[in-house]
Amino acid sequence: MAIYKYKAYDQQGHFVEDLSDAPDAQTLRTELTQKGLMVASVKEQTSQLNIKMPFQSEKLSLNKVEFLTSELAILLSSGVKIDKGLQIIAKTKKDVATSKVISQILKKLKSGNSVADSFRTTKEDFDPLYLNLIAIGEKAGRLPAVFAGLANDLKFQQALRSKIVQSLTYPSVILFVCVACILFVFNYIVPQMGGIFDQNDDIPVYTQFLLSSSEWMIKYQLWLFGGILGGIFLVSYKWKSPKFRHSVSRQALSMPVIADLIKQIERIRFNSAMALMLDSGVKVDNAIQAALTNIQNPIIRNSLEIANAKIKKGAPLAQSLSMTPIYPDFYVSLLEVGEETGALAKIFSEIAERSKKEFESWTERVTNLLEPLLILVMGGIVGSVVITMLLSVVSVNDISL
Repeated sequence: MAIYKYKAYDQQGHFVEDLSDAPDAQTLRTELTQKGLMVASVKEQTSQLNIKMPFQSEKLSLNKVEFLTSELAILLSSGVKIDKGLQIIAKTKKDVATSKVISQILKKLKSGNSVADSFRTTKEDFDPLYLNLIAIGEKAGRLPAVFAGLANDLKFQQALRSKIVQSLTYPSVILFVCVACILFVFNYIVPQMGGIFDQNDDIPVYTQFLLSSSEWMIKYQLWLFGGILGGIFLVSYKWKSPKFRHSVSRQALSMPVIADLIKQIERIRFNSAMALMLDSGVKVDNAIQAALTNIQNPIIRNSLEIANAKIKKGAPLAQSLSMTPIYPDFYVSLLEVGEETGALAKIFSEIAERSKKEFESWTERVTNLLEPLLILVMGGIVGSVVITMLLSVVSVNDISL
């Protein structure tokens, strides 16, 4: 099936422009004619996205899902029906992947399916929490509010991802420059300097170490980089195993800096999802069950599943969640207040907001620490090589005298 953009006129002479999927252009022309439309043109939507690259995912990217959700939230809050809203977005958005998803959703809507079922036809593009909230909002007649909440959550996820990428970009550049300098020195500078010592039998230990390191690097560097790439592919392959993921996740939660990062991110995900679910009128135990789909770390997910099982048996919410790794004492006290006052949705939202600020502060501190640390490491390695080379040259002069 391909996506086509057609222009036509209806029986009243009104101009119609829309997107539709069909096996070929002629089939689409026939279908439109049977609907009483006079077809002016049919053009296939082409894009570089149609070229499938190795390891390329067909899922909509986060920013495309956020765009679609935000636009729908605005249109629905303005009183536009969802099918009309999707048609408006399809006309303004020239991206083929998004147009294809919208076309599939519209096709189901026009066939009489519910909004939730229509979105589930492309469920690989939307996470389970997203689809569950649409179903809840549709039943409660609160789709505009649900899409607005989802849009805000997706905007934060996008900002969170951008913050992480931005925090890692500068240290990554420094690390790349450091590795490039070391490779250049050991592959070109040190070998040229080695000729100076060919006639000398009494070579200093540090000079011999430098020459041996350069020789080893030249001889085995391809094997070294091959081993690193092989290790990456092996980990990617093993990651499919739940046992391996569970083991890695457990180890990650025992590492000081990484553990804090994981807990903060999962706390934000869980509390944001809980706030959205409770605002939509979902019961606490059902909200926790749905919010679990937003959790990536299996250790934390298991602890939340155990807490939810206790809550279903009548245990207090705050006490049960206090046994999970993502709720320190301060946040447990907030949950106790929310449980007593019945304002849990507001408390979960407050915890999510506080966690977001904590994460931003944490990434800023780590970035500020990493930048000078990597510069010192790079300067230390390259400087040590340069000093060793200078001492080696001086030692040659001393030997010759």
